[in-house]
Formats: sequence, C-alpha cells, structure tokens
Amino acid sequence: QHSSFRATTGDTELRFGYPDDGLPAVPLRLSDGSRVYVRGIIDRVERYQGDEGIAIRLIDFKTPNLSLQPEKIYWGTQLQLLIYMQAVLNSVPNGIPAGLYYFHLADPLLPDPDTQSDIEHQLAKALSLRGLTLRDASIIRLMDDGKPPISMPSLLKADGDFALNKPLATLEEMRLLIQHAVNVAARIAEGINTGEIAAAPLTFPNEDSPCSTCEAFDICRRNAANSGIVPRAAEKMNFSELMDKISAE
Repeated sequence: QHSSFRATTGDTELRFGYPDDGLPAVPLRLSDGSRVYVRGIIDRVERYQGDEGIAIRLIDFKTPNLSLQPEKIYWGTQLQLLIYMQAVLNSVPNGIPAGLYYFHLADPLLPDPDTQSDIEHQLAKALSLRGLTLRDASIIRLMDDGKPPISMPSLLKADGDFALNKPLATLEEMRLLIQHAVNVAARIAEGINTGEIAAAPLTFPNEDSPCSTCEAFDICRRNAANSGIVPRAAEKMNFSELMDKISAE
C-alpha cells in the first residue's frame, strides 16, 4: 500500500443533504435571512487519523480529463469539490482538508513504451490524481510514499522541499477557498431566487463563448454591435493570484 489514507464502505458514494441518509446538507444563507440547502453525492472520501486531527481527501471520478482551474473557482463554475469538503468538515469537527482531486476514468493509449517500467510510469502519470493539495510535506508523503509517487504528481523535490509551481495551499488558504466556494454558491442561489437573467455570458481563456452553442439568441439578441451587453471575460490566473483576490475580498 502506497497510501496511508483509507476509505471505509460508507465513504464511497457518500450522500449529504438527503433525508435519513448520509451527512447533513450544506446551508447557504441568503441576504434576506432565508437558507438554501445544497445536497450531493461524493464519489470517495479518504481519511487519515493523525495526532492533530483527521486529514481528509476527496476524490471525484470524471470521464472528462478535468483539473482544478483557479479562475473557475473564483467565478464560481468549479465549486463542486470545495462544497463537498465543506459537507464533510461540517461533520468532522477536527477535520483537516488535505486534498481535493479529480480522477480521470480512462484507458489511455501510451506512446510506444520500451519497458514494463516505462508502461507503469506512463500509466501512473496519465491516471494520477489532479487537484489541490495541502502544503504539508508529511501529509503529502502519507498520501503517496512512492518514489516517484504512484497515484499523485510529484509535489516534493528530492531534498524534501516543495516543488515549484504546483497546486498547493496552506491550511489557512484551504479554509479560505472553502469559505469562498460557500459564499459564491450563496450569491448564485441569491441570483436564481431573485430572477437574475442578465445577458452576460462568462467566457474563459481558450474556451468558446457560451453564445456559440446557445439557442436563446432570439431572446437576448446579444451580438458584437450591441455594445450595451458585454460578456464577462475571465482572465487566466494561478492559485497564488486566486488567493490574493480572495484574501482581498
């Protein structure tokens, strides 16, 4: 076993927000004092009992090859894993958010490996967990003690220091990100509740505008000549820039 994190039978397809089953819902408080309750199903929860509490990592299985993108977290289109973590932490008072990951469900084609070792290395790289990890060397080693890691990207250098430009977050940053996700989800729920339908599509770098596939053009009539309606253009950012924005807010 290369990981000290374990999932019990109840930690797979873990439901939250459903009556008489699983964990409580995640409450979102709206400006008028009312609440919206979020429910969902978490594919896999893994835990490690340490001296300082229970370290938790979440894994969501996806057919698309997804990765956490800071700009999408900021704008609220990639909140799933963070809301899931809030649901678990609400029921684990001494819980420590150790990691949030996507696992790509795929049968990858490998580029002409020479040896069995090459096959295993390339396969592990293609199927490694992608997401955000707590900036804690001991936690990282507990998640995967392989050299190189088997199920995760290499987050530590040979001297034990953290690798550069990797998606890592301190405990304080993890908690800020989770709170940001809850706050943004509440704002989205508020907009739905108040009937917000502004023609302001959100476009991300290197992705097509939602307008390219929208069938409601005859309703909003947004086009380049209509200067009064400007789509929201999200700028690419890294996790450091994301944390600066969230901290400032």
